[in-house]
Amino acid sequence: MPVDLPPEPEAPALSQPAAYEARANERVALRSQIVRLEGQHAEAVAARDRAIARKAVDGSEAARAASDAAIGAVIRIEAELDGVRSALARLTAQAEANAEASALNKAAAQVKAAAQTAQDMLALAGEADAALTAFVAAHRALGEKLAVLHGLAPSRFHDGLFGGGNGLTQALLATAAKNQLAAGGIVPRAAFPNPIAATLIAAVEHFTKPLIEEAAGLQPAPVDRD
Repeated sequence: MPVDLPPEPEAPALSQPAAYEARANERVALRSQIVRLEGQHAEAVAARDRAIARKAVDGSEAARAASDAAIGAVIRIEAELDGVRSALARLTAQAEANAEASALNKAAAQVKAAAQTAQDMLALAGEADAALTAFVAAHRALGEKLAVLHGLAPSRFHDGLFGGGNGLTQALLATAAKNQLAAGGIVPRAAFPNPIAATLIAAVEHFTKPLIEEAAGLQPAPVDRD
């Protein structure tokens, strides 16, 4: 006798953990039913064997009817037992398939998460490349402006600006750039960093401040147009 599985609930839908628990409870119930039916089957077989033995000795109509009934009882229990076992086998196979699908889905989700992280890294790498390209261009332009400043600044400012090679120089600008990269953990820090060159703007401001302040205070001299 085939045993139909209970229909899936339509609403409200069970969450995945709740659905797994419901299926597990169904399997437990079917196993209990199998144990009960196996006990009934053993009793029915014993009763059938006794009825057949009595019929062989008695041979009466009543003995034959009792034997037929006992045989029929065994057949019915076996059919029901087969149906329950089939239902349990289907549920077990479904549980195994669900477990395999869950494992595959988990693995796929992990791959997708890793791929998304890789995509994020690509985006950040592009931003870093663009920022470094802009940084290099600005640093090169800064060096070019330094050469222009060397030619434009009056000689009386040269010691304060360039310090005979120990002031605002290409080497100092390179040191400031390295210090900024080191501050971000990109390159190792210097053992004895120059505090003046902590940043590019700090280095430039330190040496150009007197020139800029003096220039700001200059007023145009009157010109006699007569």
